[in-house]
Amino acid sequence: MIQHLLNYHITTRESLYEILNILIEEIDRNLIKQVKYNNDEFCTEQDIHQIMLSHKLPDLLHCYFKDLSSNELYCLEVETYHGLGGTFKQI
Repeated sequence: MIQHLLNYHITTRESLYEILNILIEEIDRNLIKQVKYNNDEFCTEQDIHQIMLSHKLPDLLHCYFKDLSSNELYCLEVETYHGLGGTFKQI
């Protein structure tokens, strides 16, 4: 369902908010869910809904999502502190 976002390059704050909005829509439609990934010590535990509502981005986002139809796992990795950007990729 979210494969169209693969290798999406996040280069600006606006592009980050764009992908977060898309992911929230997919969550709200029960197509994906945000999950805790124990193999990543930097995994973001805060729900992306909360991140969007707070308008405060953590310095580093490592958010994991499970596609509920295929059980595939995806990761949104973004370094926001220095503005280095990030990607959305399949694990």
